[in-house]
Amino acid sequence: MVELPFYISSLHWILFLTLFFLILQHSRKAESIRISQAATLSLKVVSLLIVISTAGFMYQANKANTAIVNFLNTRMSQPALLQPALENTYFNETAELYLMRTLMLRSLKSQNYDFLPEFITWAESFLQKRPVLSFY
Repeated sequence: MVELPFYISSLHWILFLTLFFLILQHSRKAESIRISQAATLSLKVVSLLIVISTAGFMYQANKANTAIVNFLNTRMSQPALLQPALENTYFNETAELYLMRTLMLRSLKSQNYDFLPEFITWAESFLQKRPVLSFY
């Protein structure tokens, strides 16, 4: 049961890695190096850009994840809720899968089969990249 906290919480991972870092800290040797002010400034700017871009990506990912959860909570009845997820690089495939599945089920329910050839073409290419058991 030692591994259980690591499965359910990222806080446990952060705490574990921090403690691991502190334990190994005693063997670290500090060496000072001299770099120019231009290099120091460029390191600060690059670090700031990395932090800002990471925060922006995380914000967009959170927004996309919230959109997918809201879409699923409405029992897939409002495909427009998926728009932020469709624009996100990370959640694009998942949102596209939900959108196409919803459109396919709607066309089957309304007996309007005009969309099905487009869905089949999409599904064949999608299944090559990411097999989904429920499609088989």
